[in-house]
Amino acid sequence: MGGAGSVEGIFENLPYQKQLPFLLEFSLVQMGYVIEDLVHHLCFKDRTSDFWEMTLHHLLTLTLYGGMIMQNLIYVGVVISWLHSTSDITTALSRVLSQTVYKLSTVVSFGICILSWILLRNYWMPVMTYASHKYIIYPPELEQFQHAPDILVSFLKVLCCMHLYWLVLFLNMYIGGIMNGTTDNT
Repeated sequence: MGGAGSVEGIFENLPYQKQLPFLLEFSLVQMGYVIEDLVHHLCFKDRTSDFWEMTLHHLLTLTLYGGMIMQNLIYVGVVISWLHSTSDITTALSRVLSQTVYKLSTVVSFGICILSWILLRNYWMPVMTYASHKYIIYPPELEQFQHAPDILVSFLKVLCCMHLYWLVLFLNMYIGGIMNGTTDNT
């Protein structure tokens, strides 16, 4: 992602990687946020048209955090978490601005949101998912447990498909908003 390292480097010595300080704590805090988001979504939020999609997204994400912590896949999990969370910033900003009278700021922030989704969730997340598919291979003494990371990689693939679907919805909303002023959330 612009550095001099390689994607393959975060997969070295799996699952026996020695952890850097505070990566586990960061992962647990991120997982706590997902738990809160899931509980809020299921118990307190009005059921909108995207209820089941968001429920699936939250459940997949929660399972991915738990799995990456239990299987010591924290390096790759933190990178994917960073990609996901960074694009959430622009999404939240767009949502806030959409509730104001500042329409030009909303259009600009939503454009930045779409660009961040393209780069982070629709380019780098599939790159990391493919690398996970290719490089998360347990050593011979643990090969009987290979199904666990394979399931997690499958969940990552589903998330990548969901991100592509949402990007198409975002682009439709953006083009509709610019062309005829409608910003309905389909």
